[in-house]
Amino acid sequence: MYETRSLTGSADALAAHLDSAILRGSTSASVEHQDELSIGDARMLLRTYERYSMTGSNRLTLSVSILAVGDRMEVALTTSGRRPSWRRGSPRSRTSRGAPREHR
Repeated sequence: MYETRSLTGSADALAAHLDSAILRGSTSASVEHQDELSIGDARMLLRTYERYSMTGSNRLTLSVSILAVGDRMEVALTTSGRRPSWRRGSPRSRTSRGAPREHR
């Protein structure tokens, strides 16, 4: 999934809100990476969150990019992780992960 939004407000307050809400939402949630970059008045706040999915038996990630200039923000959210194909009744082993035989 990829989602973008244009927002106004404080980038720091948004990042703090996301940190709090996401970490409160799951006992396995964690902040895997965070960074802040800037050029002139532009700031980029980056967060990568991760949690374990019991139903999918795998890790899920949410990456958040907040580009802020003054009180204007462009926010991009990207998720990754899903139930591996070998868990959907496929007899493939964990090591092959559905790759063609020549790439295993």
